[in-house]
Amino acid sequence: MRWMSIVRLDLDEALTLANFQVRRTRCASPVDKADTLRRLREEWGSEAAFEQFVREELPGTILEAKRRWFRRPVELLMESLAMLLGAAG
Repeated sequence: MRWMSIVRLDLDEALTLANFQVRRTRCASPVDKADTLRRLREEWGSEAAFEQFVREELPGTILEAKRRWFRRPVELLMESLAMLLGAAG
């Protein structure tokens, strides 16, 4: 399936992830922002650790999800054809 190799992050996705900064994110209120930052530090140890994950690991995860998403219609078509052809034979 050569066409799947061309699935990639679009420019906006790549730039958003590459330039992600926790401090530049928006929340509904200052209280929500403070709570989110507190929980992020508890879970990740620091904002820098979370930012590193977003910049370095998350792009690959998102790319793989996009590839699976685009692969699924082809898989369904192949399964349907197999059922139709198998039933006809």
